[in-house]
Amino acid sequence: MAAQPETSTYTSELSEDLTKCQIHLTFHSSLLRAHEPNDETIFPSQDARRFYDFRQPANQELCNSLKFRVKWTAGDFTWETPATLDECQALDDYFEVQGIQLWQDLSSKNE
Repeated sequence: MAAQPETSTYTSELSEDLTKCQIHLTFHSSLLRAHEPNDETIFPSQDARRFYDFRQPANQELCNSLKFRVKWTAGDFTWETPATLDECQALDDYFEVQGIQLWQDLSSKNE
C-alpha cells in the first residue's frame, strides 16, 4: 500500500482480476480502518470466506454497456455492471417497480 500524504489517500495493490472489475485502488484515509479479528463468541463461524466469480459474463458487450450508479454505505459512488450486482436486493426491488425480472428486459421495456 502506497501513501500519498499530500492528498490523504492510500493506493492498494490488487490482483489483475480485481483491477479488471474496476475496483478502486485509491482510498481516502478517512475510509480506512484497522482490522479487528472476529470474536467467535459473538459471531461464530464468521471466518468462512465467500468467494466471488469476477469473470466477465458471456454477453459482456451488452452487459458492459449498461451500468448502475451505486451509493455505498461509506457514501462514495461507483458505476457497476449488472453482473457485479447479481445479489443486490435494491436492484431486485427496482426491477419489481419497473415490472421486469432481468436487466436484459430494461431496454426492451423502454422501446
